Amino acid sequence: MGFLDRLFGRLPPEQPVSSLPAPPTDADLQAAVVGIHEQIAGKVPPTVAARVTRITETVSATIPRLGELGPGSAQAHSVVATATSYLPEALGAYLRLPRSFADRRPIDNGRTALMVLTDQPNCCCNGTMITPGAERTPIAHSAERNITASTTQA
Repeated sequence: MGFLDRLFGRLPPEQPVSSLPAPPTDADLQAAVVGIHEQIAGKVPPTVAARVTRITETVSATIPRLGELGPGSAQAHSVVATATSYLPEALGAYLRLPRSFADRRPIDNGRTALMVLTDQPNCCCNGTMITPGAERTPIAHSAERNITASTTQA
């Protein structure tokens, strides 16, 4: 009842089970955009809120046209990832920091976490969505490194 049975055709071969998640729907993406605004409501400076609003408005306007880009489109991936991953992760990393640390302590080439967050290029430029994968990490990694160093020295 094992390998030999399958080998000699006495048992049907086991079928692999595919458990890939379904791609997000337009409603899922719009809900993610609303969740971003709920995440930052009253918790970030006006400059950050304005940048986030500009990005989310562009993402919201792009969501209904994602189907036109075709399957496997890098631009469609950037829009989906901005709404569901890049922006929420960058904002979450910023919000987890103590305010005085985030707004005053340099963490990346003399820039504070607030400066890094507002300088991140996860915005639309010339109608093309830019994938911010490389730029979303300085807040989290630099801040964690500096917080760890601060707590170990105390």
